Amino acid sequence: MGSRRSIRRLTARLQLGAVCLLLAGAERAAAADAKSDAAAVVLRAADGKTVRLTQSDLKKLPRTEVETVDHRGNKAKYSGVALRALLDKLNVPHGEALRGEWMRAFVVVDAADDYRVIFAMAELDPGFTDRTIILADTRDGQPLKKFQGPFQIVVPGEKRQARWVRMVKEIRIVDSRTLEKP
Repeated sequence: MGSRRSIRRLTARLQLGAVCLLLAGAERAAAADAKSDAAAVVLRAADGKTVRLTQSDLKKLPRTEVETVDHRGNKAKYSGVALRALLDKLNVPHGEALRGEWMRAFVVVDAADDYRVIFAMAELDPGFTDRTIILADTRDGQPLKKFQGPFQIVVPGEKRQARWVRMVKEIRIVDSRTLEKP
Protein backbone atom coordinates (compact mmCIF):
# COMPACT_ATOMS: atom_id res chain seq x y z
CA MET A 1 0.00 0.00 0.00
CA GLY A 2 2.72 2.44 1.02
CA SER A 3 4.70 1.91 -2.17
CA ARG A 4 1.62 2.48 -4.36
CA ARG A 5 0.95 5.74 -2.59
CA SER A 6 4.59 6.78 -3.06
CA ILE A 7 4.43 5.89 -6.75
CA ARG A 8 1.23 7.96 -7.17
CA ARG A 9 2.80 10.93 -5.39
CA LEU A 10 5.93 10.64 -7.51
CA THR A 11 3.84 10.39 -10.69
CA ALA A 12 1.77 13.42 -9.65
CA ARG A 13 4.94 15.40 -8.93
CA LEU A 14 6.43 14.43 -12.29
CA GLN A 15 3.23 15.45 -14.07
CA LEU A 16 3.15 18.75 -12.17
CA GLY A 17 6.81 19.35 -13.06
CA ALA A 18 6.12 18.65 -16.73
CA VAL A 19 3.17 21.06 -16.72
CA CYS A 20 5.34 23.73 -15.07
CA LEU A 21 8.05 23.25 -17.69
CA LEU A 22 5.51 23.53 -20.51
CA LEU A 23 4.01 26.68 -19.03
CA ALA A 24 7.43 28.23 -18.51
CA GLY A 25 8.35 27.47 -22.13
CA ALA A 26 5.09 28.98 -23.38
CA GLU A 27 5.64 32.03 -21.19
CA ARG A 28 9.17 32.51 -22.57
CA ALA A 29 7.90 32.18 -26.15
CA ALA A 30 5.13 34.72 -25.51
CA ALA A 31 7.64 37.11 -23.94
CA ALA A 32 9.94 36.75 -26.97
CA ASP A 33 7.02 37.48 -29.32
CA ALA A 34 6.01 40.50 -27.23
CA LYS A 35 9.59 41.78 -27.22
CA SER A 36 9.80 41.32 -30.98
CA ASP A 37 6.57 43.27 -31.51
CA ALA A 38 7.51 45.87 -28.89
CA ALA A 39 10.28 47.05 -31.20
CA ALA A 40 8.68 49.50 -33.57
CA VAL A 41 9.42 52.48 -35.74
CA VAL A 42 7.07 55.45 -35.94
CA LEU A 43 6.39 57.14 -39.27
CA ARG A 44 5.12 60.71 -39.01
CA ALA A 45 3.79 62.77 -41.92
CA ALA A 46 4.06 66.56 -42.16
CA ASP A 47 0.30 66.78 -41.58
CA GLY A 48 0.56 64.83 -38.32
CA LYS A 49 -0.56 61.43 -39.60
CA THR A 50 1.27 58.73 -37.63
CA VAL A 51 1.89 55.09 -38.50
CA ARG A 52 3.54 52.69 -36.04
CA LEU A 53 5.18 49.65 -37.61
CA THR A 54 6.37 46.70 -35.54
CA GLN A 55 8.99 44.22 -36.64
CA SER A 56 6.16 41.91 -37.68
CA ASP A 57 4.61 44.67 -39.80
CA LEU A 58 7.93 45.40 -41.48
CA LYS A 59 8.47 41.71 -42.30
CA LYS A 60 5.22 41.82 -44.34
CA LEU A 61 6.42 44.71 -46.54
CA PRO A 62 8.50 44.17 -49.70
CA ARG A 63 12.06 43.33 -48.66
CA THR A 64 15.19 44.84 -50.14
CA GLU A 65 18.75 43.55 -49.78
CA VAL A 66 21.85 45.67 -50.22
CA GLU A 67 25.47 44.57 -50.19
CA THR A 68 27.80 47.23 -48.89
CA VAL A 69 30.81 47.91 -46.72
CA ASP A 70 30.39 49.01 -43.11
CA HIS A 71 32.43 51.70 -41.35
CA ARG A 72 35.15 49.16 -40.52
CA GLY A 73 35.54 48.10 -44.14
CA ASN A 74 33.73 44.77 -43.68
CA LYS A 75 31.46 43.59 -46.47
CA ALA A 76 27.93 42.90 -45.30
CA LYS A 77 24.49 42.12 -46.70
CA TYR A 78 21.71 44.11 -45.05
CA SER A 79 18.03 43.32 -45.48
CA GLY A 80 15.04 45.49 -44.72
CA VAL A 81 12.50 47.83 -46.26
CA ALA A 82 13.35 50.60 -48.70
CA LEU A 83 12.86 53.96 -47.06
CA ARG A 84 10.84 54.95 -50.14
CA ALA A 85 8.36 52.12 -49.41
CA LEU A 86 7.87 53.50 -45.90
CA LEU A 87 7.11 56.95 -47.35
CA ASP A 88 4.32 55.33 -49.34
CA LYS A 89 2.63 54.56 -45.99
CA LEU A 90 2.46 58.35 -45.48
CA ASN A 91 1.15 59.01 -49.02
CA VAL A 92 4.30 60.87 -50.08
CA PRO A 93 4.26 61.21 -53.87
CA HIS A 94 6.95 59.56 -55.97
CA GLY A 95 8.25 59.55 -59.52
CA GLU A 96 6.80 62.32 -61.72
CA ALA A 97 4.52 63.47 -58.87
CA LEU A 98 7.50 64.30 -56.65
CA ARG A 99 8.02 67.95 -57.58
CA GLY A 100 7.01 71.47 -56.63
CA GLU A 101 6.05 71.79 -52.97
CA TRP A 102 7.32 68.32 -52.18
CA MET A 103 10.83 69.34 -53.17
CA ARG A 104 10.83 71.64 -50.12
CA ALA A 105 10.14 68.75 -47.76
CA PHE A 106 12.74 66.45 -46.26
CA VAL A 107 12.95 63.26 -44.19
CA VAL A 108 14.30 63.31 -40.65
CA VAL A 109 15.43 60.04 -39.05
CA ASP A 110 15.66 60.03 -35.24
CA ALA A 111 17.47 57.43 -33.15
CA ALA A 112 16.95 56.28 -29.58
CA ASP A 113 20.25 57.93 -28.59
CA ASP A 114 19.05 61.32 -30.00
CA TYR A 115 21.19 61.03 -33.14
CA ARG A 116 19.42 62.63 -36.10
CA VAL A 117 20.03 62.83 -39.85
CA ILE A 118 18.23 64.37 -42.80
CA PHE A 119 17.56 63.14 -46.34
CA ALA A 120 16.23 65.19 -49.25
CA MET A 121 13.13 63.67 -50.83
CA ALA A 122 14.97 63.21 -54.15
CA GLU A 123 17.61 61.02 -52.45
CA LEU A 124 14.92 58.45 -51.70
CA ASP A 125 13.07 58.38 -55.00
CA PRO A 126 13.93 55.95 -57.83
CA GLY A 127 12.89 58.68 -60.28
CA PHE A 128 15.94 60.66 -59.15
CA THR A 129 18.51 58.05 -58.13
CA ASP A 130 19.44 54.40 -58.53
CA ARG A 131 20.59 54.13 -54.90
CA THR A 132 18.21 52.44 -52.47
CA ILE A 133 18.38 53.50 -48.83
CA ILE A 134 16.86 50.94 -46.49
CA LEU A 135 15.61 50.57 -42.95
CA ALA A 136 17.48 47.35 -42.18
CA ASP A 137 16.57 44.80 -39.53
CA THR A 138 19.07 42.08 -40.45
CA ARG A 139 22.76 41.88 -41.33
CA ASP A 140 24.06 38.77 -43.05
CA GLY A 141 20.79 37.00 -42.29
CA GLN A 142 20.89 37.71 -38.54
CA PRO A 143 18.92 40.29 -36.52
CA LEU A 144 20.91 43.45 -35.89
CA LYS A 145 22.91 43.56 -32.68
CA LYS A 146 21.48 45.50 -29.77
CA PHE A 147 23.75 48.54 -30.29
CA GLN A 148 22.68 48.72 -33.96
CA GLY A 149 19.03 47.79 -33.94
CA PRO A 150 16.45 46.72 -33.96
CA PHE A 151 16.39 49.03 -36.98
CA GLN A 152 19.21 50.81 -38.80
CA ILE A 153 19.28 53.10 -41.81
CA VAL A 154 21.79 51.79 -44.37
CA VAL A 155 22.97 54.15 -47.11
CA PRO A 156 25.01 52.20 -49.69
CA GLY A 157 27.71 54.03 -51.59
CA GLU A 158 28.45 56.83 -49.14
CA LYS A 159 32.14 57.32 -48.38
CA ARG A 160 31.35 57.87 -44.70
CA GLN A 161 28.57 56.13 -42.79
CA ALA A 162 27.56 59.23 -40.80
CA ARG A 163 23.96 58.83 -41.98
CA TRP A 164 23.76 55.14 -41.08
CA VAL A 165 21.43 55.77 -38.16
CA ARG A 166 21.38 52.98 -35.58
CA MET A 167 18.50 52.29 -33.17
CA VAL A 168 15.98 54.12 -35.38
CA LYS A 169 12.83 55.08 -33.52
CA GLU A 170 11.13 57.63 -35.80
CA ILE A 171 11.07 58.67 -39.45
CA ARG A 172 9.24 61.90 -40.16
CA ILE A 173 8.49 64.23 -43.02
CA VAL A 174 9.17 67.92 -42.44
CA ASP A 175 7.83 70.66 -44.67
CA SER A 176 10.53 73.32 -44.74
CA ARG A 177 7.86 76.04 -45.01
CA THR A 178 6.93 75.35 -41.39
CA LEU A 179 10.44 76.15 -40.16
CA GLU A 180 11.09 79.53 -38.60
CA LYS A 181 12.71 82.06 -40.89
CA PRO A 182 15.79 83.93 -39.61
